[in-house]
Amino acid sequence: MRYFALIALSVLMLTLAAWAQDGNAVSQVQIASQRLAEQQKSGLLLDWLSRGKVAGESVAARLLNQSEKEMEIQFMPGMVFQDPEGRYQPFILETALTVGLAPGETRQLNNLRAYNLDHAKGPAVAQTHYNHQTLTDLNAYSPAIKALWAGIRRSAEGEMQPVVSPMLHKTVVLQRAIWASLGDPNPSTLEKLEKDIWADTLSGAHPFSQHKAKWMAGHFWKDVTATLEASKSE
Repeated sequence: MRYFALIALSVLMLTLAAWAQDGNAVSQVQIASQRLAEQQKSGLLLDWLSRGKVAGESVAARLLNQSEKEMEIQFMPGMVFQDPEGRYQPFILETALTVGLAPGETRQLNNLRAYNLDHAKGPAVAQTHYNHQTLTDLNAYSPAIKALWAGIRRSAEGEMQPVVSPMLHKTVVLQRAIWASLGDPNPSTLEKLEKDIWADTLSGAHPFSQHKAKWMAGHFWKDVTATLEASKSE
């Protein structure tokens, strides 16, 4: 699967929001995830839809408030959603969003940004409905949450050095940092990134020479390693 080629461009740039200024990434995401899971038990229908991409604008969601009370739904970067049957990739959300829903109200959320948490599993084809559940035990994904927050912070503060469009650069860096933070069998080396970029070139996805592919991989990887180092403080 050629992950570099599947990365989507986006015009939406995240700013450094209040949730990212407080630190303590995992505990904040844990609280938000537990609240969302409780809302789902209390009448919130959350229906995920694949956009056929590994990372970037890779999911959409439909919200329906089936309860008799107003709901305020918060999506926080670092929330993890997992297929209980294990068919499709678990994903970690990047988008920060709060949605108010009146009783009976439906809301469609398109082009939500998320990243793959298991290299061995890909996304469903576009327009496939996911049965992903909100994960509330985040211990296994703590390194990925910290890497995501560090990457968002570094991007918002202008610390990344893009070699392609800024959003595409950030997407590649965050995806690779997330995989590297989780370790094997996910790709976690510069060499693997070089191979993936070169494979995209051979497929015709990008008109790069082998030298250019190697150069790009090296620049991406500098930001990957800087993001992983910064994640130690999250």
